[in-house]
Amino acid sequence: MIRGAASRRIRAARRAAFHAPSGGAPAMTNDTLLARIDERTRHTDEKLADLDKRFSEYVTRHEFGPVRLIAYGLAVAAMAAVANALVGSVVGAGP
Repeated sequence: MIRGAASRRIRAARRAAFHAPSGGAPAMTNDTLLARIDERTRHTDEKLADLDKRFSEYVTRHEFGPVRLIAYGLAVAAMAAVANALVGSVVGAGP
């Protein structure tokens, strides 16, 4: 029963906050609620437009494939040159 009583108190507090008496916070009317919902909807639409713009600037995998192959190829060539130099210095330093 405690759970039921607590939920009733919460609902009563919400009703009291929504329909505040004069002298307290102003009661929220339907017009006020609609204005707040409209403002939040506009804000959400602006954020969505910003996200769409930012996502269109990202590079896709299809566009990045050739760049990746060139970069990895150069890195492998540099590592092969270093490994070749190390092997050459060890083998060439014989007795």
